[in-house]
Parts: sequence; C-alpha cells; structure tokens
Amino acid sequence: MKKAKELKKSAKDVKGPKVPQEVVVPVTGVEEEGWSKTQQAQFEKGLKSIAKDDPNRWERIAGFVEGKSKKECIARFKEIRRMLQEAKADRVSSL
Repeated sequence: MKKAKELKKSAKDVKGPKVPQEVVVPVTGVEEEGWSKTQQAQFEKGLKSIAKDDPNRWERIAGFVEGKSKKECIARFKEIRRMLQEAKADRVSSL
C-alpha cells in the first residue's frame, strides 16, 4: 500500500487542464460601506437560509439584517457579486 506522501506526489504528477482554485473575495470595507460585521454575517445567514425561488426572498433576507432594507440588501448582493466576477476574471486571465 502506498504511503500518503507517495499518493500526494502521484496526484500532482497527473497532467490535465488547469482548474482554477476556488475564488475567495474577502469582504473588505464592510464598516466603510455602512455594513457592520454583524450585519454582514446576518446577511450571509439570510442568503443561505432563504430559497432562491422564494417570491419574498429579499424581504425575508432583509428581515435577518438589523437596520437594513430590502433595497440595501439587494444592492449589497449586487456589489459582492460584482467583486466576485472581477476576481474570477482576474484569476482566469492570469492562467
């Protein structure tokens, strides 16, 4: 039976297309943009908890976030999505 180090080495030797690692964009500037770390955590919990096909999704997500409206939650989502798309494009172009 191969040892763990040998298995890892053999997996690295396999040639194939480069697959980008997971794109992680730290949510910086939370406080500067008027979102506390607590509100950001509440927002993320709401996103995970409410189904995408829920007709009242954004109202319900806003209900998770203290002091934020439906409109503010949608704007936050769009901003984070934009940052993720830019980070992914940068990563792909550097391959």
